[in-house]
Amino acid sequence: MNTQSHFTLVKGVLFAAVCLTLGACNSSSKHEASNADTTFTVIEETKTLDNPSDVSFDSAASALSKGEWSMVTTHLKAGIAAYKEEAKKEKLERQGIIDEQIKKMEALVPKAEAKTLTTDELLLTTGVAELMTLHRAIEVTEELTAITPENSQHLRQTLADLEKQAEVLPAEAKQEIKKLTSEAHAKLEAYEKAPANNNQKEHQALKEKLSKIREVIHKHL
Repeated sequence: MNTQSHFTLVKGVLFAAVCLTLGACNSSSKHEASNADTTFTVIEETKTLDNPSDVSFDSAASALSKGEWSMVTTHLKAGIAAYKEEAKKEKLERQGIIDEQIKKMEALVPKAEAKTLTTDELLLTTGVAELMTLHRAIEVTEELTAITPENSQHLRQTLADLEKQAEVLPAEAKQEIKKLTSEAHAKLEAYEKAPANNNQKEHQALKEKLSKIREVIHKHL
């Protein structure tokens, strides 16, 4: 995820939340309840775009490129802790494989402390872990009976993250993911343009494309 875009989004949401709260102070109790509900909904939707582990792993990679070893360790530990929470929240299947990948990430910490960790090791190990959570995110979208604007935004972010993390896969799989994500974007746009009461065909086409993406990820994990 682009860190700058993420923080800009968060600042915007916080500003909106403050404005709503201040407005509520001058309203009736009925209006206060209405404003409170609206603020809660906005924040919850924003959280779906937040991926703390990915942000921390990116920071660890950046610090490694600069030789800032203490920051590599700090960000790596933060990313692993965040990943554990994300995996728990998403209720990921194949928990044994998830646990094994977490152990592989934890094994990177002493290497970072000894200043022997390589960029390839860091990106490959954390990238595979992120692919596992993206696999689940796509599966959840497949299960939706309808896709809201918020779901669409989340899916676009998931597809963008998928293209980024696919860099750790073999060349053939990487190209296949790139092709499928591009096609998924097109299917999503077709769904959004279709009439809400007559978009079953477009929805099914999108779901089939997402299913193929999951098959490729599953094959290489």
